[in-house]
Amino acid sequence: MFARAVAEGPASFLYPGLWVFMAMRPKAGTWSFETEALFRAHGHWWLDDARDALREDPLFFIDWWHGGYPVLNLRAPAAADDGRLKWWRKKAREDALPPVLLWYLSCLNGYVIVDGHLRLQAALLEDRPPSFLVAYSAYEQAVQRDPAAQRAILDSYERHARELALRLPQRRPIGTDSINSTLIAAFDDRPLLLPRSYGWATPGLEAQWLGQVRARLAAIGRSEAMDEIAAR
Repeated sequence: MFARAVAEGPASFLYPGLWVFMAMRPKAGTWSFETEALFRAHGHWWLDDARDALREDPLFFIDWWHGGYPVLNLRAPAAADDGRLKWWRKKAREDALPPVLLWYLSCLNGYVIVDGHLRLQAALLEDRPPSFLVAYSAYEQAVQRDPAAQRAILDSYERHARELALRLPQRRPIGTDSINSTLIAAFDDRPLLLPRSYGWATPGLEAQWLGQVRARLAAIGRSEAMDEIAAR
């Protein structure tokens, strides 16, 4: 229902195709976050430290060398006396903040805050880690299973069951959860949902894009950075 509401909204970022939404929650007592391990989403996703997500300086470079996924904010932090911020700070103290919506972009190897700048700012000010909802566009990668390995697993369980029936002292029952997880990992052949962000070419030239960047830098008083950006 939430994904449908986002898709049908007036400013939706969900272009046509397959999308995945995942909850990302804080680890106890930290500002680090991770999703549950999801086989089809290729393991689990994480965010090392969200405390530097809201930057005063609107101009910064993404640093991929130190690991983790950066979080990119699209809005400047609100003033301390902003009425909406005060409201969200109250909700943070009540542990009632809705999740912050992030969009994972594979081209940036990082997250963009789509909705919840004020909620995240309130959480930071109150030192109450929020939850995140991560969305990414995906493609399906086929999974090939090894029939010989599958047969070996089944044979092992059948042999174990026979030995249990004979009451051999060295055999103990295997937990149902353990059996289920092993069988799912060995036989689940549903395709993996791997992230892939898409872009579309525009007829504009590089000079047009550089002009837009130059105008934006002038608007925020950072024109001196233009040469370094253009050189990249």
